[in-house]
Amino acid sequence: MDKSKFNGILVPVISPLTPDGEVDYNALEKVILYVFEKDVDGLYVCGGTGDANYLRIEERKRIAELSFGLCRKYGKLCIVHTGARSTRDAVELVKHASALGVDAVSSMPVIKSNRLQRKNYYEALAEAAGETPLLIYYIPGVTLDIPLDEMLDLLDIKNVIGLKFSDANFFYLKRLLINRPDIVVYNGCDELLVYGMLGGANGGIGMNYNVFPELFVLIYKCFRDGDIKNAMKLQDALSAFLDPVFRYGLWESVEHTVRLRFGIEHCFREPNIVHVMNDEQKAEVAAAMETLDGVIAEVAKERG
Repeated sequence: MDKSKFNGILVPVISPLTPDGEVDYNALEKVILYVFEKDVDGLYVCGGTGDANYLRIEERKRIAELSFGLCRKYGKLCIVHTGARSTRDAVELVKHASALGVDAVSSMPVIKSNRLQRKNYYEALAEAAGETPLLIYYIPGVTLDIPLDEMLDLLDIKNVIGLKFSDANFFYLKRLLINRPDIVVYNGCDELLVYGMLGGANGGIGMNYNVFPELFVLIYKCFRDGDIKNAMKLQDALSAFLDPVFRYGLWESVEHTVRLRFGIEHCFREPNIVHVMNDEQKAEVAAAMETLDGVIAEVAKERG
């Protein structure tokens, strides 16, 4: 398999909401067009950042249709996350996305599942996908760890081409690549993009890519070009930004930066988000955002 098709930076696009809590499809299109202007390689649709667990099935289908249409129009990659709390719903979403013609589908394992349940789940998704490639979403902090031998077994399922890797255990990742060198891997932790690519990742998918798409595109291009100095300068600047974000609450901080960048009031439904940040904390996150924007501009200017 030619993995190069899957190289690069994919934005796990948010799902903007209207004041009454419905999906704002016009705002969604504006966000997608904004990140496309920043030269990202594609979208990862209805993942955790897209608030998939709090969307209705029909909402997820409509978001997939809108996103896929724009990806095809602008020549971008489209991967749709189809994970759900039941195999039945996940299979329905896989069939829908595959019928659209997306480049791949993806799914987290069912939370608190055992080995047999996970194997049955991914085999059912692979069968429903037909010829559409399938990516496992490995995020042990949410779904519990998958032992290496089990992951290798899952990677051998027909149509499974790799995984989104949201963890810091790069020895685990390296062992996967030693045993399955042809798999596709996306780094899933924003704060670890450079390290993930050093470990063999093809690119990245991460929450803050919505607000800072040019940052992650620039990190990727610096790394690709061997400009590790600037790649690390950007990665370190991101870490400085993420410090108050993690201190004051990831979800609310991300929603605050979305509000500042796009004027979108909400992109996460309750109870996924609890509004607890005070004005002082919001101001600190906003200042950190401005500082990071400055570093991005500085590196971009240096590289021409």
